[in-house]
Amino acid sequence: MRRVRRYQISSTNNFYPCRGYCIVGPDWRALLLTVFLISIPSIFFLAFPLPFLTEELGPAVPVLVCLFIVAALGTLLRTGLSDPGIVPRASRPPPHDVDDDDDLPLASRPRPHRTKEVTIDGVVFKLKYCETCNIYRPPRCSHCGLCNNCVERFDHHCPWVGNCVGRRNYKWFCLFLYVVTILAIGILALCITEIWIRVEDEKKDDEDKTTPQALGAAVSDAPVTVILILYCFLCVWFVISLSIYHTYLVVVNETTHEQIKMSYSRRTNHFDKGVCRNCSSVFCVGTGSSRLHLREFVDPDNANPLPLTQTEEGDSKGSPSSLLESSFSTRGHAVSSA
Repeated sequence: MRRVRRYQISSTNNFYPCRGYCIVGPDWRALLLTVFLISIPSIFFLAFPLPFLTEELGPAVPVLVCLFIVAALGTLLRTGLSDPGIVPRASRPPPHDVDDDDDLPLASRPRPHRTKEVTIDGVVFKLKYCETCNIYRPPRCSHCGLCNNCVERFDHHCPWVGNCVGRRNYKWFCLFLYVVTILAIGILALCITEIWIRVEDEKKDDEDKTTPQALGAAVSDAPVTVILILYCFLCVWFVISLSIYHTYLVVVNETTHEQIKMSYSRRTNHFDKGVCRNCSSVFCVGTGSSRLHLREFVDPDNANPLPLTQTEEGDSKGSPSSLLESSFSTRGHAVSSA
């Protein structure tokens, strides 16, 4: 019997490089572009301004800069190449939600109800049924049209990392924003420092030179530094804005998707547990293992492209209750369905 790994028969729009160890969205080229936008200016900085700054400011400068460059690329790749929290599909609608014989053909069965109510610690949540994935989406879960997946705690599909941002990679996405912001500000400040030092040196060498003349000489001596100043100046406002915005979302425990839809404009955000607990729920909680089991061997003729979420496979970890628990940390809380 011919057996293949599960990622090889996936019906989603994702790609699975490194033989299924990584997962990217259909716009994976955006990730390469972002790597290019970070690495190329970094290489020019290391090649041109850094030797001068190391001589003037000391060996700590190259060490710190290299650490932040590695951290920026590392958090970017960790965000863009990881499972964002995809909820596996079911091969058929939930059997307990259709009022008909399971032996009937799928086309003859009535559709499941569009919504379903569950109660968690006395709070009622309305789950929406996804006809593509054949599941009731847990709270904060949404279907990404680009990747064609339901994603737990869906924040957004990021055009800069070429992947969805959800429960399993949102922490790394925020860390990427913070590291890139510090890196952009640091390179901008260091490049300005180099020009300022060169201006002072020009004025010391020729006391008759005016500041504009000294500045012109400094710019002609370090044209790459000037280009880096302009590049970082344009980029820094964008990454600072994103960092502030996502810091706000972390503090109030909202997602970009929820805020765009104004989900809590007329009702209480029951996920908001205070600043400290909201921050710890993002940065101090592990991502957990992926539910996709992409490298699992399956029979291509009798296998669902992604493992079932229903209890029909006998896997309690794939049950709807466990999806509710993992999607927003309800473990140990009372969960019941209406």
